[in-house]
Amino acid sequence: MITKMPPPPGNPVQPLPSGDVSAALATAWREHAPDIIATALLLARRGDVPALRLILERVAPAKGRLLTLDLPKVQSVADVPILQKRLVELVASGSMTIEEAAGMSGILQNYISSVEVVEHETRLAAIEQSLEENRGARN
Repeated sequence: MITKMPPPPGNPVQPLPSGDVSAALATAWREHAPDIIATALLLARRGDVPALRLILERVAPAKGRLLTLDLPKVQSVADVPILQKRLVELVASGSMTIEEAAGMSGILQNYISSVEVVEHETRLAAIEQSLEENRGARN
């Protein structure tokens, strides 16, 4: 006979929060966030390493910040390697994080992909036009 074992002490199995509980937690966070952050900042200033880590990793992460950078203009796909080189220089100097440069590189890759799609469409249209003209000339 197989019996269900109870969970070990100190590790109770609880259901995940329902939508109502999640909404209540979000509301409480919005209401108390300034006080919680102020307390964490105070503790971090007093040398509390976990509080400092919390502030740096969760409250004020580098990602998502507004960057003001002097970057070369991209007017064609040929300009992309120049901008990629500049991104490497900015990461090396500490002006930009690796994650920020990777995000910019992703934007550049999307630009290249969209240019390639337009070029392929243009070429395909020219080929189709040429085929139609050849069919018309034969008839």
